[in-house]
Amino acid sequence: MKKLMLGVVALSFLATGAHASKARLQALGQDADGSLFVDDHRNIFFNPATINYHRDLITLEAGAASSSDSAATPSSEGGFIKSRGNMVYGLHFGNQNETIKAVRTAGKATVFDNVEGNILDFFVGGDAGVLWGVDLSYGTYMDEQATNEIEASFMRSKVGVIKGNVEAFLDFSLQDTAEEKDNAEVAIKSAYDLMVAYNLRSDAKAYIRYMAINAEEKEIDAKDEDYKAGMMAIGYGRVRSLNNKANLNYNIAYVTTSKENETFTKAKETKSMSVPLVIGLEYKAKDWLTVRGSVSQKILSEEESLSGTKVKKKTSANSTAVNAGVSLHFGDLQIDGLVGNNTGGAAASTDTSRGNGTLRTDNLMSRVSATYKF
Repeated sequence: MKKLMLGVVALSFLATGAHASKARLQALGQDADGSLFVDDHRNIFFNPATINYHRDLITLEAGAASSSDSAATPSSEGGFIKSRGNMVYGLHFGNQNETIKAVRTAGKATVFDNVEGNILDFFVGGDAGVLWGVDLSYGTYMDEQATNEIEASFMRSKVGVIKGNVEAFLDFSLQDTAEEKDNAEVAIKSAYDLMVAYNLRSDAKAYIRYMAINAEEKEIDAKDEDYKAGMMAIGYGRVRSLNNKANLNYNIAYVTTSKENETFTKAKETKSMSVPLVIGLEYKAKDWLTVRGSVSQKILSEEESLSGTKVKKKTSANSTAVNAGVSLHFGDLQIDGLVGNNTGGAAASTDTSRGNGTLRTDNLMSRVSATYKF
């Protein structure tokens, strides 16, 4: 689950404008929903208090009306942020929570794939001596034409604050259920995501983050299943300016995770430990062009899995990953692209030349985003 992988790094903005996108964040090896180390408007989904830094803009993420978002198959979303005095507010369409979606679909395969759709995020923030922000996310889904009727709804909230060197947020689920009539129901009983960060200096930050999910699946004529997952991460990152055109950034973290009954179908417990390291570079090549990239690897890792009464261990397979991207600047309009060196989808299974490391000029950008500052 992407939100459990917190060993990410980033670069602070060069003189390219304080707005970007999923394409930029993923090119830097980060979570598409925000970063602790990059000044980016996507951070409002990470800590809504950062909406105070990103005023008066419109953002668009190109993609399909997909039930799941990834770099290879992006889903459409977009919204705006507007300020008035000390207050800032915003409305965003279509941002999905892939972590909770993975839990919901674990027990029922693709039955609930479309539930995480038609989502609205309402933002409000301000400065009262302390920067604060709130995000309320809401969505519903209903299908009476399915073999077994499906009905789902959810409401989630994030609250965040920034005061001096300290930054903190809490993300929690208010209500989240998905039911397939006469068959199964999945309910997220509780979900929390808590983070506290401290700016050690202007270009360095340390943080600790904890996440926990508790869900339940009920099936007709079958035993109810519980799912529990937890994560803790302790990390440190620093941005270093190489010159007036380039920034180097690095981040290292110690991450532990635990899961019980991961698939909702049989008893299974796993624990893991990893130390991911990411290094990135962003370079302003021209006034109209910025290029960026990152390399990451789990330099230490171990996973334990309980099979029956026996604990089995393994380390990660090759985890080295490289991402790259570009931005085109047209005044207040910025277009970001994730350079496509891995084309997913059906064609990849029939064309062996469309694999990792192959840059295809007929499909140069695997994710494209646009932001306009007004």
